[in-house]
Amino acid sequence: MKYSIYNDSVAKLISRNDKDEFQFYKVDTLGDLSLEGSVFLDESVIDFTWGKASSSTKKREANGAVKVQAVDDLVVALLSSGHVITISSRSRTVVRHDVKIQLSHILAVEDNTIWGLSKGNVYKVELDGKSTKVKVPEFKSIVVKSGIVYIGTSSGLLIGKINKNTFNKDMDIETGFEVLSVEVLGSSIVAASQSKAVLVHDGAVTKKLAAGENGVKVQVAGDVYIISDDLLKVFTPEGDFIKDIKTSHSIDYVLTIDDTKYVSWHDGAGIHIQRITQDTNTISFQNGTSITPKRSTLIHIENNTEERDAEDVKTQLHEQLSRDKPNEEKISQLCLSLHNDDDVKQLVTDLSYEDVEKLFKITTTNMPIWLKWILLIHGNSIAKSSVSVKDLQQDLRSNVGTMPHLYAIKGKLQLLQLQSQIKDAPVDNDITTTVEDETMIYANGEVDENLNRL
Repeated sequence: MKYSIYNDSVAKLISRNDKDEFQFYKVDTLGDLSLEGSVFLDESVIDFTWGKASSSTKKREANGAVKVQAVDDLVVALLSSGHVITISSRSRTVVRHDVKIQLSHILAVEDNTIWGLSKGNVYKVELDGKSTKVKVPEFKSIVVKSGIVYIGTSSGLLIGKINKNTFNKDMDIETGFEVLSVEVLGSSIVAASQSKAVLVHDGAVTKKLAAGENGVKVQVAGDVYIISDDLLKVFTPEGDFIKDIKTSHSIDYVLTIDDTKYVSWHDGAGIHIQRITQDTNTISFQNGTSITPKRSTLIHIENNTEERDAEDVKTQLHEQLSRDKPNEEKISQLCLSLHNDDDVKQLVTDLSYEDVEKLFKITTTNMPIWLKWILLIHGNSIAKSSVSVKDLQQDLRSNVGTMPHLYAIKGKLQLLQLQSQIKDAPVDNDITTTVEDETMIYANGEVDENLNRL
């Protein structure tokens, strides 16, 4: 599992036997994640990142004015086939782009252009398919930010721009160590190796931020954060030390949402986000397991439905779904035995792409199970809006009210079908249609003449 965060959006990549899935989440002010939607792909993803794409400014309004660009946050992904896809974070629309160069890694995405690596070389790849090789010095790391190129070398940092597909150096900064990563935010530039980090300003090293720590990662989110296995060092943008925050686990990201700081980490397939303030001195899992306790969704469960262990349900579901003809009744009972939203989400995440398709096909034939699982998986985001809950209640009441009419229509259709079958049935030609009994009353309206005289 891999994930990437951009503003308050999270893109989570789950591998499912060469058919990968992207899950999109939103982070609220409390740090809670709500699932916005998923996209399944027929290929595996090599690398992905967040970017922006805008419509062309050549298009004009009816009055001749330049049309305002519509900018959308996108996930840009490299597929194993060599194609590039973009996924809209709003609509989850997938667009495939045919490119001539097969990239292995994305460096940056800016102005509908992907900066990437292919066989050790740097390329600029337009989303319309045009690609250009860029000549750069030997590098350990490369970052492209707002048209400026930052190149980490074996002994320092080069800063410059690309002119005529060639890197033009503006600054050469000696750091005294191999620069494996570069973080840039405004005027704050931090160059780091696996154990050292320095702040760069006006073309020179101004502060040493870390020396000797193992597994150093750097994040710039307003302040500068040096992340190690069990510690989060906080510095001002000028490099002045603020404080140490102890962690019981390794932090993945430090992010800012509406001027509020958060940290994120993962355990297995789970992503956790916690708010931090000036008073935060320790970050740890609650009860040593998770920062977010499991939340039960209030859905009516029949009394005769026994709750099962999530791992046991997962094992039995996998066994059933692996069969050529799964036992749908058994699968339905297993689905009914899970009552916790986190367990359901984890189970759906762990199952293979093929098993998820089979499972959803079976659950959609059983209305109570389908509704229960939809609410378990998406109930958190539904419950956050009173309008959504009200609409859901109205839809349910409306659908329940139409059930008797649907059954009446179904009965009439069955009757018509039977009548049609009788009408289309072959007629026995040996049966005579001549009836000589004059006292018989005919079904077509003819009557005996003696009866008619009465």
